Amino acid sequence: MKIAISSTEPNPDAQLDLRFGRCRCFALVNVDAETYDYIDNETAALTGGTGLQAAAGAAEAVGGEAGAKRRGSRFLPALIRSRLSVY
Repeated sequence: MKIAISSTEPNPDAQLDLRFGRCRCFALVNVDAETYDYIDNETAALTGGTGLQAAAGAAEAVGGEAGAKRRGSRFLPALIRSRLSVY
């Protein structure tokens, strides 16, 4: 299983970013292989719809799982469309 976690920095000691759509990057964690990688959140600077775009990018990168504390009001519909699970 792969998960995407909103992160403040692209390193293992970084903090969880509470803003899924505005996080600096995503930590992509392969739970089964115990490996990780990072991708920039290219949608963080958008003026609107960042959660929607970030959800689509995270879903594409990992194929299904994401971690975030705060999510915008349009984030849930994006999850339903992308079949992305959130923890």
